[in-house]
Amino acid sequence: MNGTQSIIKNYLLILKTLHGDPGENITVIIKGNSGQTEKISLGKSQSYHKAFKHNQTDLFLLLSNIDVSKIFQVEFCANTNSKFKEWRFNNIFIIDGTHIYRDVTSEHSLLLSTDISTMVNVTEPLIGSQESFYCAFIKTGNDSCSKGCYPTLSLFGNNQQHTDINMKSSYHMHSSSTNNNIALEKYQFDIFQWQDYNIGNIERIRLQLYSENKESKCQWPIEWMFIIHNGYSFTGRIVLNRIIKTDRFIDIGLEQKILSIPNEYGDSSRCQKKYDDNIFLSNILNKQSNAISDDIGRYYVIIRNIDGTNGNVYINFHGDLLSSSGEQHLIKCENYPDHPFDSKHTDLYHIKASEVGHIHSVSVRLDQTNKDHSLTLDCLYVIHNAIVHEFDVKYNILNKEQPKKKYISLTHPPLPIGKVCYYIATHTTDKILSRTNANFKVVVTGTKGIFGPMEFRESLTNGNNPFEKECIDLFHIEDDDIGDPISITITLEPNGNGAKCERIMVIKNGEYNSLWQLVGDLKSKESKTISLPIQQQKSTKNQIISVEDLHLKNVDEITPLYTIEQINSLETKTQQHIETKPIINNIQTSLLSDYHHDNLILTEIEDHQKRHIFASSLYQAQQNYRELRRLLRKMNGSIQKEKKTRVSQKQSIGSTRQKTNRIS
Repeated sequence: MNGTQSIIKNYLLILKTLHGDPGENITVIIKGNSGQTEKISLGKSQSYHKAFKHNQTDLFLLLSNIDVSKIFQVEFCANTNSKFKEWRFNNIFIIDGTHIYRDVTSEHSLLLSTDISTMVNVTEPLIGSQESFYCAFIKTGNDSCSKGCYPTLSLFGNNQQHTDINMKSSYHMHSSSTNNNIALEKYQFDIFQWQDYNIGNIERIRLQLYSENKESKCQWPIEWMFIIHNGYSFTGRIVLNRIIKTDRFIDIGLEQKILSIPNEYGDSSRCQKKYDDNIFLSNILNKQSNAISDDIGRYYVIIRNIDGTNGNVYINFHGDLLSSSGEQHLIKCENYPDHPFDSKHTDLYHIKASEVGHIHSVSVRLDQTNKDHSLTLDCLYVIHNAIVHEFDVKYNILNKEQPKKKYISLTHPPLPIGKVCYYIATHTTDKILSRTNANFKVVVTGTKGIFGPMEFRESLTNGNNPFEKECIDLFHIEDDDIGDPISITITLEPNGNGAKCERIMVIKNGEYNSLWQLVGDLKSKESKTISLPIQQQKSTKNQIISVEDLHLKNVDEITPLYTIEQINSLETKTQQHIETKPIINNIQTSLLSDYHHDNLILTEIEDHQKRHIFASSLYQAQQNYRELRRLLRKMNGSIQKEKKTRVSQKQSIGSTRQKTNRIS
């Protein structure tokens, strides 16, 4: 594609190979009422590692600079000689925004040894005036859906209606999957289509698994899915990577907003980068930012290599809650977006995947499907739930002979009593100095004290050469317990002429994770203090709770969650504030005191709300909710009582003035 031409359209093309492998040089031309696209290469399959296998359904992402409007035909062309003379395929679906088009004939063929192209006519589904057309595209995980069970997919719309489809059942002779005889087999990509009432825009999705025998324990691993209500809504690919069991279901809410390619890097917004076509295409399909699931975890992967690679690298997290998060493609490098995995690079990846709990191991895989790549690792750290996990990967080689390896999280000896393990991560955008070795000095302030000033000269990720351009450094400190970190002060050594530290992260191992905080320019001898956010979610070993489990019945309002100890503490402070308030005879001073009193309460509520967004269990959430409601009622009652007292004081003042006037 010409780099000077602007990309204005993206299409998703889905097809199933029946026989023959056309290779990697198949091109398509999409034709519509407003013209036709240029020749577009199919490229790599987004549903499997290798495309065009026998009886395999592949998903391709296509970019064009031409909007053809309503589509009526797709032309397939072969640009190579293959060992197969003919390629036979069917189940053609092409998706343009929220519109989906299907082929009108049952089977198609393309002669690979000639220049003759194949025309496939497509059309939007014909439905009645009161009905709509729905399509669900679902990729099953590393095991088949258990026998004797039938999963149900339910879609809930914005007009108070919903639609359901049973995706598999032994009671039926034929599978409900459009493209496969048996639905939901291991690593299978299935298509489900049906007609039902018009539910409008999809607002919520539910996946539930039923068992024919109530005593059997059925399960179904699902990797990802996306759903289209023709002409109304497209969910984007929703990555799940989890197992559905018969004793619970998954609810996924969808925010109704315009989906676009994000211009954010990790936690902080940065300037838009120029991505290559593959990354751009992935962003088009992975519009799952509007999907809200209850069991998604945040992972920071810091990985350094000795010898780099051009191949695709994947990581899989294994924990005590979930045995696998599913393979995550390390494709969006935050500090080297244009050339990740170069030799002697320390790369940072920010990943959102299924919550696995406490990580005990990770698997790293190098994709060997296209070229003979190799990757030599140096170090690997994963930051998850305020814990820094270290893995011994030094001089480990991934290649064609051994493309995948599993690494166990290292354990460290316990610290002396009173000592705590801290980590500080930095991202430097510009090299600090070209000819001198300037360093940072930091002081971290907490609720119980401070540690520092401490000079950073050697990092875990880059040795004695930290703070290079686009560098990710991780520093380890063992010091006294300073409570929850409040702020960090950074000073550039006097021999530095200036620097730009993009962002910084503070971790109190096992207790606190600040996420990334912007820093900016630093001048020599000048200190910059950065406020750290209040307590983030701590690591938990409780069972994963679904969105439905966390729904409190008969609740009409959203209320922040508190612990009982903090509620009692807040109640005590409020009561003391009321009891110690002196008697005020001036009305203006009284109104000013009302203002300060309300501000005090709002400040307390805001502080606790930020600190306790999360509850460790359903029971704790319910307890927090009850305690908060009790406290708010008491606080409101106290305020009303105090205002009544002030009114009485005002009346007493007025009565005294009347008596004085009569005496006069």
